Amino acid sequence: MRRIIVVSIVAALLSSSNQLYAQISASPYSVYGIGILKERTSSMNRAMGGSGFAVRDAINLNNLNPAAYSSIQLATQLTEAGIYAESDRYRSTTQSSTLTTANLNNLNFWLRFTKRWAGSVGMSPLSSVNYHITSGHAIGDNSASEYIGSGGVTQFYFGNAFQITKNLSIGATASFFHGAIDRKETITSGLAFGTEVSNNIYINRGNIDYGLQYQFFLKKERSITIGAVYNNKLRPQHIATNNDLPAKRHAQ
Repeated sequence: MRRIIVVSIVAALLSSSNQLYAQISASPYSVYGIGILKERTSSMNRAMGGSGFAVRDAINLNNLNPAAYSSIQLATQLTEAGIYAESDRYRSTTQSSTLTTANLNNLNFWLRFTKRWAGSVGMSPLSSVNYHITSGHAIGDNSASEYIGSGGVTQFYFGNAFQITKNLSIGATASFFHGAIDRKETITSGLAFGTEVSNNIYINRGNIDYGLQYQFFLKKERSITIGAVYNNKLRPQHIATNNDLPAKRHAQ
């Protein structure tokens, strides 16, 4: 029965993945790398300012440390959906602009398989690219260029946690990054008017991170928890591998 549930959840995530391709932020700074990076978090993590390595909660999902999946005690299954809204104002000496975006931020499903084994499957954005910049910087005889970028990377993940002892819990989360980023530069004036350069990147890459939590139980139902997370320091420039389709560039 549990296997059927997990397979159904994965199918639902794949069918909903296009929703997370839509930009969840609009920023000229997303011109760099793979865009504005987003943390894999739950609603509780965001409410705590993005922290949670050492948090063990009986009713809320903690996505920052996979060892925390075993801490939920008051349910056998949880479903969580998050919506992220952002409003930014950019201003220079001569111009100002206000951009507001909102979109689905994460889908998380938590399951308890046995008394000591729990897991979570879900998806959330890893990065977002969304900018439209007009530059008057002169390039030879050309006096204006337009830069447009869109797309992003979505991460799908499946994590497991095991309660080894009353005090010790360990876990691991396997992630798969998938997405496409489209960048375009158009010269809008001068002798090269109408010239367009496109850069299309397709990303498919996996990653694993590990977590540990240890509780020191005190009197009167109090405890102190220490937590640690380890990953392989996957850098944005290393996400696109040789197995991906190469970047395409052309001029018109």
